[in-house]
Formats: sequence, structure tokens, C-alpha cells
Amino acid sequence: MSKSTIQRGTARDRILAAASDLFYRQGYNATGIQQIIDEAGVSKGTFYTHFKTKDDLGLAYLNQRNHEESTGLRQMLAEIKDPYQRYLNFNTIMKEWMKSSGYRGCAFSNMSAEVPDGNSPIRKMAKFHYEGFRAIIRDVVEDLLKSDAKYKGLNVQYVADQYMITQVGALLNSEIYQDEWPYVHAEKAIRALIGEKV
Repeated sequence: MSKSTIQRGTARDRILAAASDLFYRQGYNATGIQQIIDEAGVSKGTFYTHFKTKDDLGLAYLNQRNHEESTGLRQMLAEIKDPYQRYLNFNTIMKEWMKSSGYRGCAFSNMSAEVPDGNSPIRKMAKFHYEGFRAIIRDVVEDLLKSDAKYKGLNVQYVADQYMITQVGALLNSEIYQDEWPYVHAEKAIRALIGEKV
């Protein structure tokens, strides 16, 4: 994100934009408050007027990102009218998103790895995000299974959970290998989940 982009909006917007860029690009622990203040072009007093602690800012960042990602993903899926294509294209959407991020990976898992306290609001927000991700997958699977009698013997929750695990595994390995091949394997796995020979 360019500095000119960060400099738009209210002081709070600028702080959040700077933090969003830095937290995702260079990591949560590697980003100091002073760097955020400098990038946002605000005073230290202004920063602390809006965010009492770095964790408060981190939580605001994740809340914003959760809303944007969940809304965007649901909108993209809603545009795919055929349940079977929606089921397959969820994986494609995630693959294309990973490529567009430069294989930086998931902001929530990346940040969680830097915050060891399982009771931290940041870790709880990451879990909330993944539960929302899981719910979207379940909706996609449920629509598919309702769409054709050939799927009537499949368990919605089992297929959805396995799909979720496959997606998280693909995401993590795609970030590690800096490549899209894990999503090629993920597509085979999700096809096998609904009884297709791969």
C-alpha cells in the first residue's frame, strides 16, 4: 500500500490503514507503534486517543479484515448460481486470492502464530474468523448436497469439515512453498469427498 493511499481519511482510518499494511506485510511483532505513527502521519497523542494499546489496534485490524474477507467471499460465491460449480470454485477463489497476496497467507493464522496466549482477544478473533470461514464452506456444501439426489447419502457436516481442513492445509502449504500446487491437490480431495474418482 502506498503512503498516499494510507494518508486518506480520518486519523483513525489512517492509523488502521498503516497498521493493516504493516501487520500483514512484515508481521505483527515486527511492527512497532512508532512505525505505524510515522506511516499514518499522526502524532503519538492522536494514536493513543484512538487505540490504547497495540493489541487494541491489532484487534481492530482483524475485525475490519474479517468483515471485508467474509463479505467479499460471500459475494463472489453468490454470483456462482450452479451449486456444483460453487462447490469447486470455492477452492479456485482461494487459490487466486493466495496468488494475488504474493503467497503471504492468512492474516489471522499469521498473527495468531505471533500471539502465544490462547486467551488473547487476538487469538479469539482468529478463531471467530475461522468459524465464519467454516460456516461459509458448510453453506456451499449444503447447497450442493440438496441440489442432486446422488449426494443424499453424504453427511453435510463431515464433508464441510473435511473441506475446511483441506482448505487450511492448502493455504498453509501454498504460503510455505510459495506456489499454487497445494490447491491442485485440494481440488482432487474435495472432488473425492463427494464421490468423484480422481
